[in-house]
Parts: sequence; structure tokens; C-alpha cells
Amino acid sequence: MTREVNSLASNFFRASVFGFQTDPPTEMPEHGIKMIDRVSVDSWHINIAPSRKSALLAVALAWIFGLMVFALVYFYGESNSLSFATLISFGFPTVISYYGLKSAFLGAGRVSLDSDGFSIARGISDERHAWADVQRFYVDRFGASPVYEGRLVPHFRLKNGEVGWLPNNLGFNGPQLVTAMDRMRQLAEHDWPYRPNSITDALRNDYGTVIEARRPAPPKRDKTAKN
Repeated sequence: MTREVNSLASNFFRASVFGFQTDPPTEMPEHGIKMIDRVSVDSWHINIAPSRKSALLAVALAWIFGLMVFALVYFYGESNSLSFATLISFGFPTVISYYGLKSAFLGAGRVSLDSDGFSIARGISDERHAWADVQRFYVDRFGASPVYEGRLVPHFRLKNGEVGWLPNNLGFNGPQLVTAMDRMRQLAEHDWPYRPNSITDALRNDYGTVIEARRPAPPKRDKTAKN
């Protein structure tokens, strides 16, 4: 029974903290893009954050789950499993409560984007990075724990070699968020010829045409120059 309880706790932890992983869409509908001027770029920003209701619901479900496990083991399990059940019943909801309450009341997990870079709220302080400092965005597994195994968590690598990660409970799966963030990075690299209205808007457009249009034209060859 100990093995079943451990498996249930692991699966519930994945769903509560990271949300359910979904496959990225195979194709995106065409969507118009909006040209902006320099002033609106300087004041442009996008905020994405986990749902407060979902965070509080995860905390409540964690405690319900923990108390149910304790009751099942207490009344129907073996006596030598009671200490393990107590650890799961109270330790697991405590961990979920820590992250859930930080997300709900301290803004942990919020990502804010502007024309200069992006900020990640970790609950106590914000982590800030400039678009120009980012080498690439990519998805990778988070940590070596079996709890996180197989989770495609969005990461980014800075040009100085440092690696960071983005929250994976913002309503977009890892590949989707990485795609949108990398398109933002490319637009910033070309001085924002266009502005996405949202993360969803960034997913619907690859901006390849407008980025290519912003690239400097190659120098013209002087036909009068002598070989």
C-alpha cells in the first residue's frame, strides 16, 4: 500500500504545481499583426500570471488528499505504515501550501514582459533579464527527481552561460511559452517593428516577414569601381 500512496502523491504533486501538460498545437491560425510607433513600444508590457483560484484550489485539494490518505492508512492499513502516512498526509499539503500561497498572495510565478526584457516573480524578489542578454529559450526536464521526470519546463540560457527557468503553470505548456518568448526576443533584437498583443498573439504569428524586412539591406556594389 505504501507504493500506491507514494505514486498517488507524486502524480497529484505534478498536477497541482505544474498543471497538466498538453501537446503544443500542430498549426496556428493566421492572425493580423499590429504596427506600432516608438512611443508605444516604450510603454508596452504584457503580464501573465498563474490563476489565484487555481492556486487556492490546489492547496485545498492537497489537504483533502492528505487527510484521506491518513484516514485510509489509519483505519485500513498496517500499523507500521502509520508513520509514513503521517509524513505524506501533513508534509505533502504543507509543501503545496507553501508554493500555492506564495503564488496566490505574493505573486510568485508571474512573468512581466516589456520592451527591454522580462521579469520573473519568485515570491520574495523579482528576477530580471534583458532580451539582449538571452541566447535562446528551450524546454528541458526540471531536476533529476522522479516527481519532475518528463516535465517539459521552459528554460532560457543567457549569453554568459547561466541557465534559468520559467514557470510552467501560466496557461501555456512548455513548448508554447518557449516559442512565444523566443519570438519576443527576435522582435526586440530588431527594435520592435511590431508588437504582439499577448502571448497568444505571439503564438499565432512567426513574424518572419517583418523581421526580414527590418534587416539592413546589403551594400550596393559600385559598378564604376575598377577591378
